[in-house]
Amino acid sequence: MNLTWDIRADKKTASGLIAIMTIMCIVISLLSLSSGFYIIFQNLFYIPIILSCLFYLRRGFLFSLILSFFYLGLLLGFAGFAEFEYGIARVVLFIAIAAITTILSEKATEAKEKVREKNEELKALNEKLKISRDRYHTLFESSGDLMFLHKVDENGMPGRFIEVNKSACEHLGYSREELLRMTVIDIAGEKGKNEAKEQIKILLNKGDHKFESTQLRKDGTEYPVEVNCHLIKTESNGDLALSVARDITERKEMEDALLRSEEKYRNLSDNAPVGIITCDRQGTITYVNDKVVSMLGSPSAEKTMEINLLDTPNIIKSGFSQILKDIIENGKHYPELEINYKSLWGEELYIRAHAIPLTEEGINVGAMLILDDITRRKETESLLERIQFAFDHSPDEIYFVNREGLIIYANVQACEKFGIEKSSDINKTIFDINPMFTPKMWDALWSKLMKEDYVRLESVHTDTNGVSYPVDIIKNLISFEGEDYSCTIARDITESKKSKEALKKSEGELRTLIQTIPDLIFLKDINGVYLACNKMFERFFGAKEIEITGKTDYDFLDKELADFFRKKDTEAVEMGSPSVNEEWITFADDGRRACLETIKTPVYDSDGILTGVLGIGRDITDRKNSEDAIKEINRKLNLLSSITRHDILNQITVASGYLEIIKMDGEIPKGTKTEEYIGKVSGAVDTIKRQISFTGYYKELGENLPQWFDLGDTIKSVAKTSSFEEIEIHDEIQGIGIFADPLFEKVIYNLIDNAVKHGETITKITFHSEVRPKELIIFCEDDGVGVSEDVKEKIFRREHYKNSGLGLFLSREILAITGLTIKETGKEGEGARFEIHVPEGMFRLKSEN
Repeated sequence: MNLTWDIRADKKTASGLIAIMTIMCIVISLLSLSSGFYIIFQNLFYIPIILSCLFYLRRGFLFSLILSFFYLGLLLGFAGFAEFEYGIARVVLFIAIAAITTILSEKATEAKEKVREKNEELKALNEKLKISRDRYHTLFESSGDLMFLHKVDENGMPGRFIEVNKSACEHLGYSREELLRMTVIDIAGEKGKNEAKEQIKILLNKGDHKFESTQLRKDGTEYPVEVNCHLIKTESNGDLALSVARDITERKEMEDALLRSEEKYRNLSDNAPVGIITCDRQGTITYVNDKVVSMLGSPSAEKTMEINLLDTPNIIKSGFSQILKDIIENGKHYPELEINYKSLWGEELYIRAHAIPLTEEGINVGAMLILDDITRRKETESLLERIQFAFDHSPDEIYFVNREGLIIYANVQACEKFGIEKSSDINKTIFDINPMFTPKMWDALWSKLMKEDYVRLESVHTDTNGVSYPVDIIKNLISFEGEDYSCTIARDITESKKSKEALKKSEGELRTLIQTIPDLIFLKDINGVYLACNKMFERFFGAKEIEITGKTDYDFLDKELADFFRKKDTEAVEMGSPSVNEEWITFADDGRRACLETIKTPVYDSDGILTGVLGIGRDITDRKNSEDAIKEINRKLNLLSSITRHDILNQITVASGYLEIIKMDGEIPKGTKTEEYIGKVSGAVDTIKRQISFTGYYKELGENLPQWFDLGDTIKSVAKTSSFEEIEIHDEIQGIGIFADPLFEKVIYNLIDNAVKHGETITKITFHSEVRPKELIIFCEDDGVGVSEDVKEKIFRREHYKNSGLGLFLSREILAITGLTIKETGKEGEGARFEIHVPEGMFRLKSEN
């Protein structure tokens, strides 16, 4: 086998051998075939075929194919087709041997290559292992940490040391030989001894364990260590532990120092006059001091720390979240920011913030914010800006003047009037804007201002065009940085003077108009003292206005009538709106008796303070007489109607009785036209009877004045006095008054009666209400069969009236008297739903009653 691999390794030897064997096969085959021997030496071809496939694999297989078919050609050339079958069989065998040899050779080559690769890999691993072992030993010995390899005994306790490094020997003060005779417990401090078994238990469960403990040096000193243990399982030595111990004495001292430092820092920050916040990269607050809690109005520091600075909507809206991202991600500093922020607890404030990144080992881990509440300062600045804005946009001239009369400040209006450039120094005096004003007059005015702090006067100013105009001037004394100034507000009263003249003229015209009006007009103060009246009112008291002014009703009328007038004055004041009442009076000048419709209205000044009562009395004597006459006529007509209705009903009752007798006699043959006609006549009589009864109700509409009803009490009263025992009536309405015709109770009755008669499956009726803008809606709902869509409007028409109490037609008419409307809005199959719409002014809530 080794010879074969050596030959394969030498390509020239292999090629020569294959060529020689091939030539020999061809030559011998030619000699054999030319002599007529067709089966001699054919097996010689196996040699070059096997060799070529062995050495050249697939290329050798191709060579074998060519050689096999060359052999078949030689055979057919010398022996003809008589040997064809034999030749084909031999060629197939050649090819099969070539294929098998090729495949086996390739497999052998692959196997050798893998073996070679594995050998090389193993060699490399051995090299690495040697390097790693050397490196481990170097690391083990040169490490500054204490390294121990020790056993874990069967009791779960750390056992004897197997290996220790140089640092362990030096740090503990033992030689290597001494330590290898000792256990972990021998070098453990008090804490280490107490916790040893528990630490080994954790190590056996987890495989790796890191903890803090104490160790004891040879000289008896104890020090803290941080131990990192790794469990090693072996077949020969059992469980071993590799422990790396690091002396953390300095770290502990630093931690203690840091803790003390942090305590000082915390005390400082907790009591700082500014707010301090720190957060991590995700915007989660990690610290806030008490000042931040009070600034935000938060209940506690814990609640404040629930805020995320990057995703809280109020902070995002203020724009600070984006700034904070820039600080955290890019390390930018923002030495001074001003933020308008509304906290989650409703505090709206301005904050000045100093924001910087927090870093650890050069990496941004969050941000620190130092906050100062500048709300008061911003409010002050805003107030000053508004004052400045008000000054500059005031229609009045506002300017400051010093003791010498020099103008040192002027607003926009004053600058325009006096020709002063706003951006330049003011070089005008009060003598420039009022040439008639002399220094002597200014001295006198300044002296008065120093005594009284406030002076008001009328004067004259001259504008840039030399036009003079009257002004109303207010001067206030102010002091600033030890200097006294006059803050002057001057108002152009040119138009005011014109308005006063126009008002005087208008008042004269108005007084003339009032004096000529045929109504009685008077004005009283809140105590009932007359302030003014017109000519017609003078006739009532029989005195002139000058005699009436300053007196009360008790000076001209008897006590009973004066008390009545005073009561009506008080009612108008208490209502805060006009009140109307009728009163019979006797004119003192001619003794004429008249009925007055008097409207009394409270009067308020420009500040909304009540100053008195204005009364206007109109003589409605003729109208009252006409109304009384109409009422008398209506009374007589109603009496006649009642008598006629009574007589007609009596006759109808007689007719109905005779019709019933005819039916009872049985003389009318069943199924005849006569029986049918008798039935129709009976039905017509019943209809006439209902319609005559209906006119009795209808005549009452509008007969009496509308009045206020307590809606809830009315519903309860109707439900209690009616026979609806089997129906639940729920009244959910309270504290609502309705202004309606006195027949309003019959509307409520009819809604309940209508529901009971036509609801079929009804078990419950509910009344409730809803106040909407400019109206009140009263709902009456039941759980019956409801009303079909095609009759929702027809049920309110007179022709749809059935024998069901007053009927919905009459209900609509009763409501319409005071502007109320009704409609049906329920769904068929779910119950009827009637809505009564009450317009504004026709209802009042409990608070208004």
